[in-house]
Amino acid sequence: MKNSFKYLALVFVLIFVVSCSEDKIELTGRGTLVGKVVSQGDNTPLENARVSTSPNTSIVFTDSNGNYEINDVEVGTYSVQVQKEGYLTKFESATINDNATTNIVFELDVETANNDAPDAPILMLPENDAIDTDLEVTLEWTATDPEEDDLTFTVEILNDQNTDVMTFSDLTDTTLTVSGLMYNTKYFWQVTANDGINNPV
Repeated sequence: MKNSFKYLALVFVLIFVVSCSEDKIELTGRGTLVGKVVSQGDNTPLENARVSTSPNTSIVFTDSNGNYEINDVEVGTYSVQVQKEGYLTKFESATINDNATTNIVFELDVETANNDAPDAPILMLPENDAIDTDLEVTLEWTATDPEEDDLTFTVEILNDQNTDVMTFSDLTDTTLTVSGLMYNTKYFWQVTANDGINNPV
């Protein structure tokens, strides 16, 4: 009877020890992800850009200086996504190390797929077929853009006396004063508008 009691007690102790040995606590290191979101080309900081990761951590938005910070991120490799209206979404890979800071800078390209070309410029002055104009004349035109993009203009002036072409590029105003014109000469002029995204019109 005593032997039977010892056997049962031994089995109970072994089961208890085995059960306890499986209950392990694993510690995972953590780090910080920081960075900046700017526009491609001019590096203008982009505010309120949405920054997220896969696997999921926290979702944050950039401040007025384009900066973001995600704290307490588990060690590992993440795909970091940045989204902002009017810009193409961008992904970057980030490796988070224990007790370290990882810095990722995003340069976003402007979304141009739905951007419309500017309207063709309308020539205002001088009037068509105007005669007896001065040898210095001011050309005026109007131009609009559906998205109100900044426009630049190119003016070309031809004449009926020779094949010379006067070209004035990268104009930002809608007027141009031209001098050195010739008497008894008919001039032809045209203006093209460029929004920097679509083909000039």
